[in-house]
Amino acid sequence: MQKELVDNFYTSGWEFSLSDLELKSRYQMINIGMFLSTIVIIYAIIGNYVRHIEGFIPIETSIIVMNIIMTIALRKSRKIFEYVATIMTAQYTFLFLVIIYKGDPVDVKHTWFFTYSIILLYFQGSKKGLYWFIFLVTMLLIAPLQKFVEIKYTFYQVSYISFVLIIIYIIIHFYQVKMDEANALIKEQQNKLLEAENILRRELHHRTKNNMQFILSLFKLKLAAFMRPDVQRVVKEVTFKIKSMARAHDMLYAQTSLNNMDTSKYFNQLIDELKNGYETDRIAFDIKVETQLNGDQILYCGLIVNEMVINALKYAFDDEQAGVISLHLTKNQDQIILDLSDNGKGMDESKEDSFGSMMIKSLIEHELKGSMKLETKNGVRYTVTMPC
Repeated sequence: MQKELVDNFYTSGWEFSLSDLELKSRYQMINIGMFLSTIVIIYAIIGNYVRHIEGFIPIETSIIVMNIIMTIALRKSRKIFEYVATIMTAQYTFLFLVIIYKGDPVDVKHTWFFTYSIILLYFQGSKKGLYWFIFLVTMLLIAPLQKFVEIKYTFYQVSYISFVLIIIYIIIHFYQVKMDEANALIKEQQNKLLEAENILRRELHHRTKNNMQFILSLFKLKLAAFMRPDVQRVVKEVTFKIKSMARAHDMLYAQTSLNNMDTSKYFNQLIDELKNGYETDRIAFDIKVETQLNGDQILYCGLIVNEMVINALKYAFDDEQAGVISLHLTKNQDQIILDLSDNGKGMDESKEDSFGSMMIKSLIEHELKGSMKLETKNGVRYTVTMPC
């Protein structure tokens, strides 16, 4: 628990995927940089107060307040990361230059002085980091040459410091380039594995759809000799259930990625199939799909909608009665809401214990991990709520 709290602090409370490890390390370095900067400046304020050098205290206090604001802001939004990185780069560059322009050569004993190159690469990345580094070295080299500020460092000293920093920068930059190449290779291998997995899964969905169609054909063939009206009705309903599942597998097979299936297209095709199988000239359909479902959710929701719509077509309206069947799929924060209703005569309470009703409840509770609310006033309304 304690380790998790520490990790959350250094990553600003955000989660990172395997492909975002570089960004995660930059978040960690930024937070470490703000933390260390705050500690160093607090120490400097105490030292300035003891030595009665109070001119820098307001500036140092402002930097501490800025660090606190940025720490909180990073936990609220990831969009400001690059701005925070730029501010921290400017802050460290400023502190670095202050040592040269206002400090004494003995201040070089501070070991953190030579870590700037490492910090810079994590704050800004390779390309932007180079621009900042060139600016810093330029300001170092002109420090003893300019006449506006009295400098205690000689040109030899600042050139030596610059030379050491350049060596460190080259080493760290070379290491970063190799790390970038390794990350690119890892991402390439991950993409190839993901593509292969998608191909296998699509082929599985295709074979499943074909097997379902074979089962349906065999089912009809075996029952052909017993096609009484009641048997025909059962075969028809089973056919729609199998077709509902087969259509989902067929659409999944056609997808390049299995995570972006067109949910609206699926439900419209499902309703069209049911409309063609029943007398629906007097029935209007209101379909609104405002969010997407994943493969498993589409499969189970398809079965649920299939059962609910068939029940509405069979029982909700008297002969020649016009009506409306509505299907709305929306998202509310971390929940998906499937709302299916009709304006018919309501439901016979005895139907609630039918096989269809039990199947719907089982799919919602066990497969979708959701819940259902049923209203039978002024028609029938099912409200299914499931996690995203």
